[in-house]
Order: sequence, then structure tokens, then C-alpha cells
Amino acid sequence: MRTSTPAEPGSAAEAAEGEVEFWAELADRWSPQARPEQWADRPAREVEVVLFFDPGDDLARRASRWGHTLPGDGLDALARFAAGLARAEADAWREGRDDVALQAFEERRFLLSDRILHWAVPWLGTMGRCYPEVREDAYRFHDDLLQLADVMRPAPRLTGTEGVHPPGEDSYGPVALEVTLSRWLASLWSGSLLLDATIRSMTGSARASVPFSEADLPDGLAADLATLYVVNAARWHGIAERHPGSAALWLDLGDRARRTADRLLDGATSPALPED
Repeated sequence: MRTSTPAEPGSAAEAAEGEVEFWAELADRWSPQARPEQWADRPAREVEVVLFFDPGDDLARRASRWGHTLPGDGLDALARFAAGLARAEADAWREGRDDVALQAFEERRFLLSDRILHWAVPWLGTMGRCYPEVREDAYRFHDDLLQLADVMRPAPRLTGTEGVHPPGEDSYGPVALEVTLSRWLASLWSGSLLLDATIRSMTGSARASVPFSEADLPDGLAADLATLYVVNAARWHGIAERHPGSAALWLDLGDRARRTADRLLDGATSPALPED
């Protein structure tokens, strides 16, 4: 896919215009109207995927600076906002308003890095694995977002992390929260995104859903979940190797998955994930 970089005005304008098409297609193909079954399982909203953070106020404030009113905070709404920013950048380059073009680029880079990439890539990848009928489309946009991040480099691998995040936090947030295990496992912050489809497949129960009660866990499910987290830890680390522009996110997510797997195998009900 073509991406926008603040380089020569002509080439940057063309790249931004290519990005308009990408974001618009993402919005159309992954709206709740286009993918009702997937949205019913886990809505494509950061607050529904992460659970412990709601970006709504910040998104509304940022959109208002560009005269845009977000109709919601779902992936489709954010993609349309990104498409609008890419269009604003392209037009500004062609009109010689370089300062506006750079502002639009930086706003879109923030939108990608802090409001889309960290949860939408796991959401699309998990949907692709759990719903074969949308697998090809999910993986395509999953990969395109990672490729875009390789150009914009919102979260490159760091040689050291001291002082980058507050103590007890990583690029996602706190590594431990005082919530129930089931609540922790329902969040991407655990290191994996568990869907209702995931739990139904693992339990054989058509009524199983996330979050679930520890009392309802069948024998052996904790070990099965631990295996899933170990697999996902390896997956995140593999993505980090292939996509250096966002590697810091996936390394942190891989470490979270590994810690959660350890807690599940220990039989602990607390979600506390101590630092190594």
C-alpha cells in the first residue's frame, strides 16, 4: 500500500492520496454493518478490546480541531477520520500549505500509533483466525496496518526502556491491575484477545462467552488457555521481528502473554503480573 511521508510535496501528496483509499476501504469493509457477526462477538472499539481505557474524549477533541465530528469511536469511524486527515494532507501539499500538511501527517501518525494500531492489529488478526469466512480480508488489513507503521515508525524497538514508561507500565499501560482473572483475560492487556468464538471452541459450549466466571471454567481450560497465550507470545515476538516500526508494541504484548500464561499454569486467580 502507498503511505504518506512528509518528503517532497508532489510525492507526499500522491502518497497521502493513496492512503485515503486505504483508510476509506478499511472503514467500509469493517464497519458493524459490513461485519455484524464479528462486531457482535467483540466490537471493534478500543474500549471494548482493552476494557480499561476509554479514548472517547481525546478522540472528540482531536477531531474537532479539524472540523470533524466523530460518529463513534469504532474502527470504521477512526478510519474515516484518518482518511479525512490524509485528504487534508494531500490537498495542503498541492496548495503549498506545508505547515498544514505536516500537521495533518502528525495527527494521523498519532491516530495510528495511539488510537488504532495497538488494538486493531490484534483484533483483525484474531477475527481472521476465528472466523474463516473473513480471514483473507482481516489478514490483508492487519498486514497493511503493520506496513503503514513500518513507514510512520510510531513504536520502534528501543535498546533500553528505562525512563520511557512509568514504573510498572509498558507501552500499553499498567502491567498489573486489581481485577478478577476473568476480567483480566477479557482484556487485550492480558497479552491475547479472547473472543466468544475462542472460548466456545475450547469448551464445546455454544453459550460460553467472555468474560466468564472462574467457577464455570471446565477442568483443563486454564492449561489450554496458557498454551494459547504461549503461542500468542511467540506470534507477537515474530511480528516484532518482521515489523520494526511498531516492534515495541508487540514485544510488550508478547511479554504480557507470557506472564499471563505463567499465572494460568500456577493456578492463580489474581491477574497481578509481576515484573521479571
